[in-house]
Amino acid sequence: MLKIATGVGLFLLAIGLFTGFTEGWALENAAPQLVALGSIYLALSFYLMTQLWDAEGFLEIIGKNKNALLSGGKTKYAGREITKETEVVRYTWVLSFIIFSIRDQSAYYFFPKGYAMGYVFSLITFIFGWWGLPFGLIWTIPAIIKNFKAEDKATVEMLLKYGAPGAQAAANG
Repeated sequence: MLKIATGVGLFLLAIGLFTGFTEGWALENAAPQLVALGSIYLALSFYLMTQLWDAEGFLEIIGKNKNALLSGGKTKYAGREITKETEVVRYTWVLSFIIFSIRDQSAYYFFPKGYAMGYVFSLITFIFGWWGLPFGLIWTIPAIIKNFKAEDKATVEMLLKYGAPGAQAAANG
């Protein structure tokens, strides 16, 4: 789905550049605004894609070390020691533009140190989540509330036993 957001960013950027070069760069031509909005959507799409890649990397590490972690061992990820009691949290974000809306989750952040990232994803959702009909309006408020409550908090043991498909696949394959 992030490919759609990237496409929207490229489309807005192209329209803005075309308008700017054909009609001028005055504010009333909307070229600067379209270029800025397209650039923001492109940058945001790239950032959110890196979040998904980071989540997959974390799940792969804990999945490959599943037996060691569940038996009380340790592993490392991003310079931090991980045990089965390590608490992690994911935050929900919503990105919308007129007729499409995307809702997904961030990378895993170590809790409570990563709690502040909930504000970042809530801000992204607050600014960019509303603008799609109908789901942008429907998904934005619950995502912000969920982020402030850090509802998607779990221990590594819980992820391995009950609910991280990436970790389960890495452990089995």
